[in-house]
Amino acid sequence: MTIPLPPGLTAQDLLRGYEHRFGPAFLYGQPSAGTSSPRVTVLTTCERTWWIDQVGSVVDGRRVPGSPTESFDRALTAVSRVAAGPAWVPDVVFALSYDLVWPLRAARGLSSRDAPGALAFVARPGHPVLVDEAAGQVRCLPPDRAVVEELAERSGRRARPGGTLTEFVERVDEVAYRRQFSDVQRHLARGEVYQLLVSAEARVRARVDRYEYFAEVCRRYRDASFSYRFHGQDGLVLGACSLPHVHVDGSTVRTRVFAGTQPSSGPPSAVSAAERALAEDPRFFAEHAMLVDVERNDLATICEPGSVVVERFMEPLAVGPTIYLASDVRGTVREDVSTAETVLANFPRGVGTGAPKARAQEVLDDIETSSRRHYTGVVGTVSEAGARVRSTTVVTCASEDEEGVLSLRCGGGIVSGSTPDAELAELHLKMSALV
Repeated sequence: MTIPLPPGLTAQDLLRGYEHRFGPAFLYGQPSAGTSSPRVTVLTTCERTWWIDQVGSVVDGRRVPGSPTESFDRALTAVSRVAAGPAWVPDVVFALSYDLVWPLRAARGLSSRDAPGALAFVARPGHPVLVDEAAGQVRCLPPDRAVVEELAERSGRRARPGGTLTEFVERVDEVAYRRQFSDVQRHLARGEVYQLLVSAEARVRARVDRYEYFAEVCRRYRDASFSYRFHGQDGLVLGACSLPHVHVDGSTVRTRVFAGTQPSSGPPSAVSAAERALAEDPRFFAEHAMLVDVERNDLATICEPGSVVVERFMEPLAVGPTIYLASDVRGTVREDVSTAETVLANFPRGVGTGAPKARAQEVLDDIETSSRRHYTGVVGTVSEAGARVRSTTVVTCASEDEEGVLSLRCGGGIVSGSTPDAELAELHLKMSALV
């Protein structure tokens, strides 16, 4: 049963009413067939949540020991077994924080450190609602027109906020960033890393409520492929981007690489010039090709020999305030590989750390002054007992604490030819859509 979507409303507009009726929501938006923007969005609650930490998982107040991979796999299997609904309802929703990297490194015999607290969660969807904006339809389980009408009545479309969305509590520390930049250049000069993605944080207070803020961010990222909003153990996390982590359809797995950045605003001639600058700069080419190789190597660990290929290479893609060079990588997953192993094969992404990844993670831990939390982590859904996975790398990230202060985090790749002024300008460009 489908119900018409009230005219003029989006999934983000219905979120207020959904949380009022059902409680904290997990939202994941992705493109519908033939589109590139997130026009099909699932809203659910998180039921029977498995919280995964560095020594196992906790579910229903019970501690289950195990490695991160074992815990993730066990949780996915346990939740999927009880899922039995229509095809549009995912079996599982999940999120991984960046700090999951540390117990994963320990399991692989690499240097590590403590990572306290929950590092991931896996949950069974409850009260699912699907909003298909392209078709103008809403589905809910169980089907109930009165529920949709209530969500629309409690939500409704509000006037779009004008001017800036936020006021700064703490701006990006440019002095500290320049010190970090100098540190990175020393590591590059010694040949320890070839590229490093350094992130920076600003703290703001929104001038509008959390629902209007998220709706406006999604409008500013209207050409992004994915949107996400969920409640982690540390608070609310939200964002939008076009960077899939892994997508699985049957035995086929795909991922995408971003590298190289230019502004996407201005007249068509300026946008075309920005695209040419990306395509013709040998520094961008070298950086991008290296990160594509990182993804090829990661997928090769779970795919049939010879099946990993690059589907498209260095095509310009506009996302929010930026244009990136994008490449897609595809492979055929081996039959003996679990869903958890597929999701973790390229975690954390080379596009989120740098290359070589193992050393890049260590250098970032030394020079970044605050925890990334969910920035460059993963959020996604699993359906059909693992035969269909949709997951996104969290590269546009705002997280809200108990006092309503938003921590905004963005980053950019530094190579030997980079300059601190250009990198800071890129950081501010990426953060502009969040403020």
